Amino acid sequence: PDAVAESERRWLRSTNGTVTLIDCYFNSNTANSSIVLHGAGQLNVTDSVFRENIASDSMLDLGPETETVLDNMLFDSNGVQSGLLWVSANATLDLLGNGGSICADNTSTGELGCPGAYLETDNEPCEEGDYTGCLAGCSIFGTCSPSNDCYSTWENLSSDVSSNDGVFSLCSGSTLELSDSDGAIEILSANKTVIQCNPSVDDEEGCVIIGGSRHFRVINPVGSVGFEGITFVNADELSVEVLMGKDSSSDVYFDSCKWEASLGIAALS
Repeated sequence: PDAVAESERRWLRSTNGTVTLIDCYFNSNTANSSIVLHGAGQLNVTDSVFRENIASDSMLDLGPETETVLDNMLFDSNGVQSGLLWVSANATLDLLGNGGSICADNTSTGELGCPGAYLETDNEPCEEGDYTGCLAGCSIFGTCSPSNDCYSTWENLSSDVSSNDGVFSLCSGSTLELSDSDGAIEILSANKTVIQCNPSVDDEEGCVIIGGSRHFRVINPVGSVGFEGITFVNADELSVEVLMGKDSSSDVYFDSCKWEASLGIAALS
């Protein structure tokens, strides 16, 4: 997306106290400042996604003297002018996991050219519209997704999901077929794992996973795991199995998914 805001909007503004966001999804918003403007107090954001938003400043603007804790964050295909995160002078930012749980893909930037967190210097805060000499640097986040644009075979999907976290998009209209010898994909997510039908396609061109004994096993994930827009067909035993301890704080979600012609134990357990 172009990093230009079209109207005067900001989608969440905090001015004091403590604001906590857990498993939140910001999608296709437009703001003339930032999607989240944190002006004072404490901000905690966990297990959340910012996707295809456009802001003239940033996704998160962290004001002076604020405290912010981020954990398990995914930024995908956003357009910004001043970095995904704007960290003001004297703001405190804590990225849990040494920043390893924060990832970003496909960021479109303005003239500042920072696809990560822009850090304002403590001794010379920026003035509105004037960023000359006031920036300490740009902290880059790791990528979320494997190099494949989309997946059309079970073999490729299985290989990448088994060894990576991130967003895995199935090609529009694809049918991923398991043979009798193919096993379930095991997901042990350390951050956030999403298996999705390519979001750019219409509902009529969905994504199908068909055949085999089992499709997915989600085993005690640390981060959240999501399935979006997928049709699961004809699993002989069990399509998706979720195994988590009773004290687990992780979540597994299914958005716009279908199960058809499943046999055996259950479609979802």
